[in-house]
Amino acid sequence: MALLCLFCKASGQPQKSGLSIGDLVPDLVIPDVLNHPSGEIRLQDYRGKLLILDFWATWCSPCITAFAKTDSLNKAFDGRAMILPVTYQSKADVDKLWSRARRLQGITLPMAVNDKALHDLFPHAQLPHYVWIDADGRVAAITGLKEVTSDNITKMLNDESPDLRMKKEVPLKKYDRTQPLMLQSLGIEESSIHFQSLITGYLPGLAGRMDVIRNGGGIRRITLTNYPIQSLLALAWSSDERQITVNRIVVKAKDPSRLSSNESGARYERWLRENGYCYELILPPNLSTNAFEIMRTEMARLFPQYHATMEVRNVNSLVLMRTSGADKIRSKGGTPAITNDQYGITLTNTSLRTLHAQLNFYLQHLSTPVIDHTGYTHPVDLRLQAEITDLAQLRTALRQYDLDLIEKVVPVEMLVIDDAR
Repeated sequence: MALLCLFCKASGQPQKSGLSIGDLVPDLVIPDVLNHPSGEIRLQDYRGKLLILDFWATWCSPCITAFAKTDSLNKAFDGRAMILPVTYQSKADVDKLWSRARRLQGITLPMAVNDKALHDLFPHAQLPHYVWIDADGRVAAITGLKEVTSDNITKMLNDESPDLRMKKEVPLKKYDRTQPLMLQSLGIEESSIHFQSLITGYLPGLAGRMDVIRNGGGIRRITLTNYPIQSLLALAWSSDERQITVNRIVVKAKDPSRLSSNESGARYERWLRENGYCYELILPPNLSTNAFEIMRTEMARLFPQYHATMEVRNVNSLVLMRTSGADKIRSKGGTPAITNDQYGITLTNTSLRTLHAQLNFYLQHLSTPVIDHTGYTHPVDLRLQAEITDLAQLRTALRQYDLDLIEKVVPVEMLVIDDAR
Protein backbone atom coordinates (compact mmCIF):
# COMPACT_ATOMS: atom_id res chain seq x y z
CA MET A 1 0.00 0.00 0.00
CA ALA A 2 1.36 3.40 -0.94
CA LEU A 3 1.86 5.55 2.11
CA LEU A 4 3.64 8.57 0.70
CA CYS A 5 2.86 11.12 -1.96
CA LEU A 6 5.07 10.73 -5.02
CA PHE A 7 4.80 14.42 -5.87
CA CYS A 8 5.04 17.25 -3.35
CA LYS A 9 3.82 20.77 -4.07
CA ALA A 10 6.56 23.31 -3.44
CA SER A 11 4.89 26.66 -2.87
CA GLY A 12 1.47 26.40 -4.39
CA GLN A 13 2.37 29.18 -6.91
CA PRO A 14 2.02 28.89 -10.69
CA GLN A 15 5.20 27.68 -12.36
CA LYS A 16 7.35 30.44 -13.91
CA SER A 17 10.23 30.25 -16.36
CA GLY A 18 13.57 30.29 -14.56
CA LEU A 19 17.27 29.71 -15.14
CA SER A 20 18.42 26.69 -17.11
CA ILE A 21 21.60 24.62 -17.31
CA GLY A 22 24.50 26.85 -18.36
CA ASP A 23 22.87 30.12 -17.29
CA LEU A 24 24.83 32.54 -15.14
CA VAL A 25 23.29 33.02 -11.71
CA PRO A 26 22.94 36.71 -10.76
CA ASP A 27 24.76 38.03 -7.72
CA LEU A 28 21.99 37.99 -5.13
CA VAL A 29 22.04 38.73 -1.43
CA ILE A 30 19.97 36.09 0.36
CA PRO A 31 18.66 37.46 3.67
CA ASP A 32 17.12 35.47 6.52
CA VAL A 33 19.79 32.75 6.73
CA LEU A 34 19.63 30.79 9.96
CA ASN A 35 22.79 29.46 11.66
CA HIS A 36 25.01 31.97 9.84
CA PRO A 37 27.19 34.63 11.51
CA SER A 38 25.89 37.56 9.45
CA GLY A 39 22.38 36.21 8.90
CA GLU A 40 22.68 36.62 5.12
CA ILE A 41 24.54 35.09 2.18
CA ARG A 42 25.80 36.68 -1.04
CA LEU A 43 26.03 34.29 -3.97
CA GLN A 44 29.14 36.07 -5.24
CA ASP A 45 30.98 34.80 -2.14
CA TYR A 46 30.70 31.22 -3.48
CA ARG A 47 32.47 31.88 -6.79
CA GLY A 48 35.38 29.47 -7.03
CA LYS A 49 33.45 26.91 -4.99
CA LEU A 50 30.52 24.56 -5.55
CA LEU A 51 27.16 25.71 -4.20
CA ILE A 52 24.21 23.30 -4.13
CA LEU A 53 20.81 24.80 -3.34
CA ASP A 54 18.62 22.28 -1.51
CA PHE A 55 14.98 23.37 -1.90
CA TRP A 56 12.84 21.79 0.85
CA ALA A 57 9.76 22.26 3.03
CA THR A 58 8.76 21.13 6.52
CA TRP A 59 6.06 18.82 5.10
CA CYS A 60 8.54 16.97 2.84
CA SER A 61 9.68 13.85 4.72
CA PRO A 62 12.45 12.87 2.25
CA CYS A 63 13.87 16.40 2.52
CA ILE A 64 14.02 16.20 6.30
CA THR A 65 15.53 12.72 6.28
CA ALA A 66 18.30 13.99 3.98
CA PHE A 67 19.53 16.68 6.40
CA ALA A 68 21.82 14.28 8.28
CA LYS A 69 23.50 13.40 4.96
CA THR A 70 23.66 17.07 3.93
CA ASP A 71 25.20 18.08 7.24
CA SER A 72 27.89 15.38 6.91
CA LEU A 73 28.74 16.39 3.35
CA ASN A 74 29.12 20.05 4.32
CA LYS A 75 31.52 19.12 7.10
CA ALA A 76 33.45 16.73 4.85
CA PHE A 77 34.10 19.34 2.15
CA ASP A 78 34.88 22.08 4.67
CA GLY A 79 33.95 25.13 2.60
CA ARG A 80 35.05 23.84 -0.84
CA ALA A 81 31.46 22.82 -1.42
CA MET A 82 28.36 24.09 0.34
CA ILE A 83 24.85 22.63 0.39
CA LEU A 84 22.39 25.36 1.36
CA PRO A 85 18.84 24.32 2.32
CA VAL A 86 16.29 26.86 1.04
CA THR A 87 12.62 27.10 2.00
CA TYR A 88 9.84 29.56 1.29
CA GLN A 89 8.56 28.94 4.82
CA SER A 90 9.14 31.14 7.86
CA LYS A 91 11.72 30.86 10.62
CA ALA A 92 8.85 30.02 12.99
CA ASP A 93 7.86 27.04 10.82
CA VAL A 94 11.44 25.77 10.74
CA ASP A 95 11.98 26.31 14.47
CA LYS A 96 8.77 24.37 15.19
CA LEU A 97 10.02 21.40 13.17
CA TRP A 98 13.46 21.44 14.86
CA SER A 99 11.89 21.62 18.33
CA ARG A 100 9.72 18.57 17.69
CA ALA A 101 11.96 16.28 15.62
CA ARG A 102 14.53 14.59 17.82
CA ARG A 103 16.51 13.32 14.83
CA LEU A 104 17.29 16.91 13.82
CA GLN A 105 18.90 17.87 17.11
CA GLY A 106 22.55 18.76 16.62
CA ILE A 107 22.09 19.65 12.94
CA THR A 108 22.89 23.35 12.55
CA LEU A 109 23.04 23.83 8.79
CA PRO A 110 22.95 27.36 7.44
CA MET A 111 19.44 27.61 6.02
CA ALA A 112 17.65 30.26 3.96
CA VAL A 113 14.07 30.90 5.08
CA ASN A 114 11.30 33.21 3.81
CA ASP A 115 12.84 32.83 0.37
CA LYS A 116 11.27 34.15 -2.80
CA ALA A 117 14.23 35.21 -4.97
CA LEU A 118 15.78 31.74 -5.36
CA HIS A 119 12.38 30.12 -5.85
CA ASP A 120 11.70 32.60 -8.67
CA LEU A 121 15.07 31.78 -10.28
CA PHE A 122 14.55 28.01 -9.94
CA PRO A 123 10.79 27.24 -10.00
CA HIS A 124 9.92 23.62 -9.30
CA ALA A 125 6.93 21.42 -8.54
CA GLN A 126 8.52 18.46 -6.78
CA LEU A 127 10.69 18.07 -3.70
CA PRO A 128 13.51 17.38 -2.96
CA HIS A 129 15.01 19.71 -5.61
CA TYR A 130 18.75 20.43 -5.93
CA VAL A 131 20.39 23.12 -8.06
CA TRP A 132 24.17 22.79 -8.61
CA ILE A 133 26.00 26.10 -9.19
CA ASP A 134 29.60 25.66 -10.32
CA ALA A 135 32.71 27.69 -9.51
CA ASP A 136 31.97 30.12 -12.36
CA GLY A 137 28.54 30.87 -10.95
CA ARG A 138 26.66 28.97 -13.67
CA VAL A 139 23.89 26.40 -13.29
CA ALA A 140 25.69 23.08 -13.74
CA ALA A 141 22.89 20.65 -12.93
CA ILE A 142 19.39 20.30 -11.51
CA THR A 143 18.91 16.94 -9.80
CA GLY A 144 17.11 14.93 -7.19
CA LEU A 145 18.51 13.64 -3.90
CA LYS A 146 20.09 10.47 -5.31
CA GLU A 147 22.75 12.45 -7.19
CA VAL A 148 23.93 14.40 -4.12
CA THR A 149 26.87 12.18 -3.18
CA SER A 150 30.45 12.70 -2.04
CA ASP A 151 31.72 11.13 -5.26
CA ASN A 152 29.70 13.45 -7.50
CA ILE A 153 30.69 16.52 -5.50
CA THR A 154 34.37 15.54 -5.70
CA LYS A 155 34.15 15.04 -9.47
CA MET A 156 32.44 18.40 -9.90
CA LEU A 157 35.17 20.13 -7.88
CA ASN A 158 37.87 18.40 -9.97
CA ASP A 159 36.23 19.34 -13.31
CA GLU A 160 35.58 15.66 -13.99
CA SER A 161 32.30 14.17 -15.21
CA PRO A 162 29.98 13.44 -12.29
CA ASP A 163 27.12 10.99 -12.73
CA LEU A 164 24.36 13.59 -12.56
CA ARG A 165 20.99 12.53 -13.89
CA MET A 166 19.04 15.68 -14.70
CA LYS A 167 15.73 15.99 -12.91
CA LYS A 168 12.71 15.96 -15.21
CA GLU A 169 9.54 17.25 -13.62
CA VAL A 170 5.94 16.70 -14.57
CA PRO A 171 4.24 19.96 -13.60
CA LEU A 172 1.68 19.31 -10.89
CA LYS A 173 -1.89 19.99 -11.73
CA LYS A 174 -3.71 22.02 -9.11
CA TYR A 175 -6.01 19.78 -7.08
CA ASP A 176 -8.80 21.32 -5.04
CA ARG A 177 -10.05 18.95 -2.36
CA THR A 178 -13.29 20.93 -2.05
CA GLN A 179 -14.34 20.13 -5.62
CA PRO A 180 -15.17 16.85 -7.40
CA LEU A 181 -12.53 15.64 -9.85
CA MET A 182 -14.88 15.95 -12.83
CA LEU A 183 -15.22 19.72 -12.26
CA GLN A 184 -11.45 20.30 -12.34
CA SER A 185 -9.03 20.63 -15.24
CA LEU A 186 -7.20 17.35 -14.67
CA GLY A 187 -7.43 15.90 -18.16
CA ILE A 188 -10.23 13.45 -17.35
CA GLU A 189 -11.96 12.29 -20.54
CA GLU A 190 -15.36 10.71 -20.93
CA SER A 191 -13.80 7.50 -22.22
CA SER A 192 -11.97 6.96 -18.91
CA ILE A 193 -15.12 7.02 -16.75
CA HIS A 194 -16.65 3.70 -15.64
CA PHE A 195 -20.01 2.97 -14.03
CA GLN A 196 -21.96 5.81 -12.29
CA SER A 197 -18.96 6.91 -10.28
CA LEU A 198 -15.61 8.02 -11.64
CA ILE A 199 -12.71 5.70 -12.17
CA THR A 200 -9.71 6.40 -14.39
CA GLY A 201 -6.27 5.02 -14.90
CA TYR A 202 -3.14 6.75 -13.62
CA LEU A 203 -3.10 10.54 -14.18
CA PRO A 204 0.46 11.95 -14.59
CA GLY A 205 1.32 14.89 -12.38
CA LEU A 206 -1.44 14.26 -9.84
CA ALA A 207 -0.36 13.59 -6.25
CA GLY A 208 -1.43 10.35 -4.60
CA ARG A 209 -3.88 11.14 -1.83
CA MET A 210 -7.10 10.01 -0.17
CA ASP A 211 -10.02 12.21 0.93
CA VAL A 212 -13.19 11.15 2.73
CA ILE A 213 -15.47 14.21 2.84
CA ARG A 214 -18.27 14.04 5.38
CA ASN A 215 -21.59 15.82 5.53
CA GLY A 216 -23.19 15.56 8.95
CA GLY A 217 -23.26 11.93 10.05
CA GLY A 218 -22.61 10.45 6.63
CA ILE A 219 -20.09 10.54 3.80
CA ARG A 220 -20.65 12.92 0.89
CA ARG A 221 -17.60 12.01 -1.20
CA ILE A 222 -14.74 9.51 -1.35
CA THR A 223 -11.80 10.39 -3.60
CA LEU A 224 -8.55 8.50 -4.17
CA THR A 225 -5.99 9.66 -6.72
CA ASN A 226 -3.26 7.42 -8.20
CA TYR A 227 -3.69 4.52 -5.76
CA PRO A 228 -3.12 0.78 -6.38
CA ILE A 229 -5.89 -1.82 -6.24
CA GLN A 230 -4.90 -3.06 -2.76
CA SER A 231 -5.36 0.42 -1.31
CA LEU A 232 -8.78 0.77 -2.99
CA LEU A 233 -9.89 -2.55 -1.50
CA ALA A 234 -8.51 -1.60 1.93
CA LEU A 235 -10.62 1.57 2.06
CA ALA A 236 -13.69 -0.21 0.70
CA TRP A 237 -13.50 -2.79 3.49
CA SER A 238 -12.92 -0.17 6.17
CA SER A 239 -15.68 1.48 8.17
CA ASP A 240 -16.10 4.08 10.89
CA GLU A 241 -15.19 1.37 13.42
CA ARG A 242 -12.61 -0.55 11.41
CA GLN A 243 -9.60 0.89 9.59
CA ILE A 244 -7.87 -1.54 7.24
CA THR A 245 -4.17 -0.69 7.17
CA VAL A 246 -1.46 -2.65 5.35
CA ASN A 247 -0.76 -4.78 8.43
CA ARG A 248 -4.36 -6.02 8.38
CA ILE A 249 -4.18 -7.38 4.84
CA VAL A 250 -3.47 -10.98 3.79
CA VAL A 251 -2.81 -11.45 0.07
CA LYS A 252 -3.45 -14.99 -1.21
CA ALA A 253 -3.59 -14.07 -4.91
CA LYS A 254 -1.09 -16.07 -6.95
CA ASP A 255 0.21 -12.91 -8.65
CA PRO A 256 0.21 -10.04 -6.13
CA SER A 257 2.33 -7.79 -8.38
CA ARG A 258 -0.74 -5.98 -9.75
CA LEU A 259 -2.16 -5.30 -6.28
CA SER A 260 0.69 -3.37 -4.62
CA SER A 261 4.41 -2.71 -4.89
CA ASN A 262 7.30 -2.46 -2.44
CA GLU A 263 9.27 -0.26 -4.84
CA SER A 264 9.93 3.40 -4.07
CA GLY A 265 10.80 6.57 -5.92
CA ALA A 266 11.04 6.38 -9.70
CA ARG A 267 10.57 2.60 -9.79
CA TYR A 268 7.31 2.88 -7.87
CA GLU A 269 6.24 5.72 -10.15
CA ARG A 270 6.79 3.53 -13.23
CA TRP A 271 4.88 0.67 -11.62
CA LEU A 272 2.01 2.97 -10.63
CA ARG A 273 1.64 4.20 -14.23
CA GLU A 274 0.52 0.68 -15.16
CA ASN A 275 -1.27 -0.25 -11.93
CA GLY A 276 -2.62 2.97 -10.41
CA TYR A 277 -6.19 4.26 -10.47
CA CYS A 278 -8.18 7.36 -9.59
CA TYR A 279 -11.58 6.69 -8.05
CA GLU A 280 -14.35 8.97 -6.88
CA LEU A 281 -17.73 8.21 -5.35
CA ILE A 282 -20.26 10.98 -4.74
CA LEU A 283 -23.34 10.12 -2.72
CA PRO A 284 -26.73 11.74 -2.10
CA PRO A 285 -27.73 12.22 1.56
CA ASN A 286 -29.99 9.16 1.62
CA LEU A 287 -27.03 6.90 0.76
CA SER A 288 -24.30 8.68 2.73
CA THR A 289 -24.32 6.13 5.57
CA ASN A 290 -23.78 3.27 3.09
CA ALA A 291 -20.64 4.64 1.43
CA PHE A 292 -18.26 1.79 2.27
CA GLU A 293 -20.82 -0.86 1.39
CA ILE A 294 -21.42 0.79 -2.01
CA MET A 295 -17.69 1.08 -2.62
CA ARG A 296 -17.23 -2.63 -1.87
CA THR A 297 -19.90 -3.47 -4.45
CA GLU A 298 -18.19 -1.28 -7.03
CA MET A 299 -14.75 -2.78 -6.38
CA ALA A 300 -16.19 -6.25 -7.04
CA ARG A 301 -17.56 -5.00 -10.38
CA LEU A 302 -14.44 -3.08 -11.39
CA PHE A 303 -11.91 -5.75 -10.36
CA PRO A 304 -13.76 -9.07 -10.78
CA GLN A 305 -10.46 -10.98 -10.97
CA TYR A 306 -10.09 -10.62 -7.17
CA HIS A 307 -12.19 -11.76 -4.24
CA ALA A 308 -11.95 -9.78 -0.99
CA THR A 309 -13.47 -10.78 2.32
CA MET A 310 -13.00 -10.28 6.05
CA GLU A 311 -11.75 -13.19 8.16
CA VAL A 312 -11.12 -13.34 11.90
CA ARG A 313 -7.59 -14.57 12.56
CA ASN A 314 -5.40 -14.76 15.65
CA VAL A 315 -2.80 -12.08 14.99
CA ASN A 316 0.08 -10.62 16.96
CA SER A 317 -1.19 -7.10 17.66
CA LEU A 318 -0.62 -3.93 19.65
CA VAL A 319 -3.58 -3.82 22.01
CA LEU A 320 -4.62 -0.42 23.36
CA MET A 321 -5.53 -0.99 27.02
CA ARG A 322 -6.22 0.93 30.19
CA THR A 323 -3.71 0.11 32.89
CA SER A 324 -5.69 1.26 35.93
CA GLY A 325 -9.20 2.07 37.09
CA ALA A 326 -8.36 5.78 37.26
CA ASP A 327 -10.07 7.83 34.54
CA LYS A 328 -7.45 10.29 33.29
CA ILE A 329 -8.88 10.78 29.81
CA ARG A 330 -12.53 11.75 30.32
CA SER A 331 -13.28 15.02 28.55
CA LYS A 332 -14.05 18.20 30.46
CA GLY A 333 -16.18 19.36 27.53
CA GLY A 334 -15.62 22.05 24.95
CA THR A 335 -15.67 22.18 21.19
CA PRO A 336 -14.62 18.84 19.69
CA ALA A 337 -11.22 19.18 18.01
CA ILE A 338 -8.45 17.00 16.58
CA THR A 339 -4.90 18.06 15.71
CA ASN A 340 -2.31 15.53 14.67
CA ASP A 341 0.93 14.93 12.84
CA GLN A 342 3.78 12.47 13.29
CA TYR A 343 5.08 14.49 16.28
CA GLY A 344 1.89 14.64 18.33
CA ILE A 345 -1.84 13.99 18.67
CA THR A 346 -4.25 16.21 20.58
CA LEU A 347 -7.90 15.26 21.10
CA THR A 348 -10.47 17.53 22.71
CA ASN A 349 -13.94 16.20 23.58
CA THR A 350 -13.51 13.49 20.95
CA SER A 351 -14.12 9.76 20.82
CA LEU A 352 -11.22 7.46 21.72
CA ARG A 353 -12.05 5.76 18.43
CA THR A 354 -10.32 8.70 16.74
CA LEU A 355 -7.09 7.95 18.61
CA HIS A 356 -7.36 4.30 17.59
CA ALA A 357 -7.63 5.31 13.92
CA GLN A 358 -4.68 7.70 14.17
CA LEU A 359 -2.47 5.10 15.84
CA ASN A 360 -3.27 2.58 13.12
CA PHE A 361 -2.31 5.12 10.48
CA TYR A 362 1.00 6.19 12.03
CA LEU A 363 2.04 2.65 13.05
CA GLN A 364 1.10 0.83 9.86
CA HIS A 365 4.81 0.39 9.06
CA LEU A 366 4.81 -2.23 11.86
CA SER A 367 3.54 -5.77 11.31
CA THR A 368 1.26 -5.46 14.34
CA PRO A 369 -2.14 -3.76 13.87
CA VAL A 370 -3.49 -1.62 16.69
CA ILE A 371 -6.60 -3.04 18.37
CA ASP A 372 -8.70 -1.10 20.91
CA HIS A 373 -9.57 -3.15 23.99
CA THR A 374 -10.23 -0.20 26.31
CA GLY A 375 -14.02 -0.45 26.04
CA TYR A 376 -14.05 3.31 26.69
CA THR A 377 -17.10 5.10 25.27
CA HIS A 378 -16.96 8.61 26.78
CA PRO A 379 -15.46 11.59 24.92
CA VAL A 380 -11.80 12.12 25.82
CA ASP A 381 -9.21 14.87 26.24
CA LEU A 382 -5.57 13.91 25.76
CA ARG A 383 -2.34 15.33 24.36
CA LEU A 384 0.40 12.99 23.20
CA GLN A 385 3.74 14.70 22.59
CA ALA A 386 5.98 12.15 20.89
CA GLU A 387 7.14 10.91 17.53
CA ILE A 388 4.04 8.84 16.92
CA THR A 389 5.85 6.47 14.57
CA ASP A 390 8.31 5.63 17.38
CA LEU A 391 6.59 2.97 19.48
CA ALA A 392 8.77 3.50 22.56
CA GLN A 393 8.12 7.26 22.62
CA LEU A 394 4.43 6.72 21.96
CA ARG A 395 4.03 4.25 24.83
CA THR A 396 5.73 6.68 27.20
CA ALA A 397 3.27 9.39 26.18
CA LEU A 398 0.28 7.06 26.57
CA ARG A 399 1.29 5.96 30.07
CA GLN A 400 0.67 9.42 31.52
CA TYR A 401 -3.01 8.70 30.84
CA ASP A 402 -2.83 5.12 32.20
CA LEU A 403 -3.02 3.79 28.66
CA ASP A 404 -0.58 1.45 26.97
CA LEU A 405 -0.02 -0.59 23.82
CA ILE A 406 0.56 -4.21 24.85
CA GLU A 407 1.80 -6.70 22.27
CA LYS A 408 -0.26 -9.89 22.34
CA VAL A 409 -2.03 -12.35 20.05
CA VAL A 410 -5.74 -11.54 19.74
CA PRO A 411 -8.54 -12.25 17.25
CA VAL A 412 -8.46 -9.60 14.52
CA GLU A 413 -10.64 -9.03 11.47
CA MET A 414 -8.23 -9.27 8.53
CA LEU A 415 -8.86 -8.38 4.89
CA VAL A 416 -8.05 -11.41 2.75
CA ILE A 417 -7.53 -10.80 -0.97
CA ASP A 418 -7.58 -13.88 -3.18
CA ASP A 419 -8.09 -14.69 -6.85
CA ALA A 420 -11.74 -14.97 -7.86
CA ARG A 421 -12.91 -18.51 -8.44
